Amino acid sequence: MQDTSSSTGYSIDSTQVDISSAPSCTDLVGTVVEAEGVYDQSAAVLRVETCEDEDDELEMKCKVSNVSVDPLMPKVGTIECMFPGTTGDLLLVEFRDSPELAEFSDDDSIDHFDLTDVSAGDCVEIKASADTTGALVAGLLELEDVSSGCDSYELQGPVDAIAADAITVLDVQFTVDGNTEFPARTPSAGDSVEIIAGADGIADSVEITDSQNSEDSSDSD
Repeated sequence: MQDTSSSTGYSIDSTQVDISSAPSCTDLVGTVVEAEGVYDQSAAVLRVETCEDEDDELEMKCKVSNVSVDPLMPKVGTIECMFPGTTGDLLLVEFRDSPELAEFSDDDSIDHFDLTDVSAGDCVEIKASADTTGALVAGLLELEDVSSGCDSYELQGPVDAIAADAITVLDVQFTVDGNTEFPARTPSAGDSVEIIAGADGIADSVEITDSQNSEDSSDSD
């Protein structure tokens, strides 16, 4: 949060936070963020390297349709994400160079993991956010299964539209039927939801993760 008494201009509780080397933190004041960096013990300052806007976080568990990799930077490129049985657009997720370089799960000094290890047909989990142009930019990639697709498919994001027989999130339309569960209530357009579906494209459950019109607001003074 902003703190005029701090030499860096920001603090978390009593810890000073320096975001001067983290362009991804720009314009995120007032939002919930996940920040990563190094604590400078001598200066008692947390020097942030990257910020991720948790308010706008999108998540997906999907089957890879296509992978494009930069020949010189194997962690830079794109993945086309598909949800079998649905209609609408494939989700194109970009993996960008620093300072927005995505984290690759299970990558370490011994076993390197990058986009060259991902192929069409694989099941992956991706966390992403939309940039100012609407492009999906990856923050995390995890390889769930090789070649056989996913045992179930998940998509978390804002509802574009909902009808009695379908729900659309990020231009991907899932079928809704009498077996679809709504743990809280039926969502509205603009609500953030998590959809879990099978390979038939039918939503098994649709759970609201954040509402544009929070139900709690009616209880506030």
